[in-house]
Amino acid sequence: MCGLSACVLLAATGASGCGGGVETAGLPPYDEELNDGAKPLAACLKASLDLITHRGPDDMGIWVSPNEQVGLAHCRLSINDLSSAGRHPLHSSDDKIHAVVNGEIYDYDGLRRECETVHGYPFQSESEFAFVLYDNSEAAQRVIAARDRYGIKPLVYTQVGSKLRIASEAKAFLPLGWKLRWDVRAIADAGWTFDDRTLFRGVRKVLPGHYLDITEQGGVQQVEYWDAQYEDKLARGWWSLFVFAYGLMSPLASTYPGGIDSSAIASIVTELARKEKVKIGNEGASSVTCFTIAFPETSGFDESLKIVKKFITEDTLAEDFADAVFHCEHHHFDLNFVAKFGLSTLLHEHSIKVVLTGEGADEHFAGYPHLFAKVLREADGALPNPPMSQDSDLRKNMLKDMKGE
Repeated sequence: MCGLSACVLLAATGASGCGGGVETAGLPPYDEELNDGAKPLAACLKASLDLITHRGPDDMGIWVSPNEQVGLAHCRLSINDLSSAGRHPLHSSDDKIHAVVNGEIYDYDGLRRECETVHGYPFQSESEFAFVLYDNSEAAQRVIAARDRYGIKPLVYTQVGSKLRIASEAKAFLPLGWKLRWDVRAIADAGWTFDDRTLFRGVRKVLPGHYLDITEQGGVQQVEYWDAQYEDKLARGWWSLFVFAYGLMSPLASTYPGGIDSSAIASIVTELARKEKVKIGNEGASSVTCFTIAFPETSGFDESLKIVKKFITEDTLAEDFADAVFHCEHHHFDLNFVAKFGLSTLLHEHSIKVVLTGEGADEHFAGYPHLFAKVLREADGALPNPPMSQDSDLRKNMLKDMKGE
């Protein structure tokens, strides 16, 4: 993951003189005594990145238009191309388009070959991303802030006066003039889980499959560009994991809670790597190292020498609670998120930057008990020819048995 922060002066994105700009990779520390209006935009963006540098500790870059009406900032987690050549913001050759991107294009080698041999520049990708792009060409004069189709990468925004702030995390707005206030209604009705609200008043999410269109007239519109179209074959997803897993310049691992989803990911990636005789990550391994958490009362059975464990106690949960809340920026109904935060620290201690996980599979495959009744009432049509979609009597009988129990 990487972090980004951007500032756009509304009703001024089309002002002249925004090509070119000033770029810097480092600035003096933020001066707490100066208010937002008195500080240069670059200094504000640097202070903003300092609060989310955990997302990208390897490099930092800032670009500001000459009239300070558009500013882009980025902190980078280097996975491929570990040199400074991968520094953001990115700029077009004619210096009209400027962008900061948080994301990874999984099939970039294949896309590059296709663009070179078949297409000009247009292409499609399989990726997860959040980006802010400023197009200062005469025909466009706009800023686009987009989020990937499933919302894997976070992207939030708020307006402070005449300035629109966009960032990976809400805390990045603090040095940009934003004052933290709880959105009590969003918290009370759980609106932050299903619409564009967050826990913080005035801070909105760019929804999955949507982008913000910020025009020279100062208008801000959230536009849907994609809606779910389910694939016929689930196996295609496994191959996308494999394509991404081999050839990386950074070490790769898998989190392993022990469920079916994480077990399947670790097993299938390892099996495909052995069949194709390619390395996983940058260490030439033929199997993926798994990281998991364990509690004192669990069995001491060592499933595999390739599993690295972090033992979690009540003291660990208490010690990590505040840090976990700080990074999550939303509330949870149990302490699993604190344990997962501890697991992330274990990965960091082993210098792991790229992780394969089974997050989200339980929701889709009814891995939680409270979802099973819903699946029995109405089978999931997104799955490729599931037996329960073809046999309604089977669903009814299973639901009846479950209610009886």
